[in-house]
Amino acid sequence: MTKEEKKHWQGVGFHFAWGVMLAVWLIAVTAFGISYLVNGLLRATDDCDRSSWDRCGMRVLTDAKTGQQYLVTTGGGIVPRAPSR
Repeated sequence: MTKEEKKHWQGVGFHFAWGVMLAVWLIAVTAFGISYLVNGLLRATDDCDRSSWDRCGMRVLTDAKTGQQYLVTTGGGIVPRAPSR
């Protein structure tokens, strides 16, 4: 293999590596963008939410031993859930 051929193949490898890195980056950015949009647009909202992007963060936790349900907020507040009538 001559020096020119060796240099040519090194250039091919260099450009191939950059192409692979660009493809991986584009796939990652696309996947992140799609998941971000789906999470924001298709997430269910309720009365206390301002929008699907600005959720109140309340969730229901159930005690495994007693079965009692609690409302929990993002700030750490916990309140026993009142039974429905």
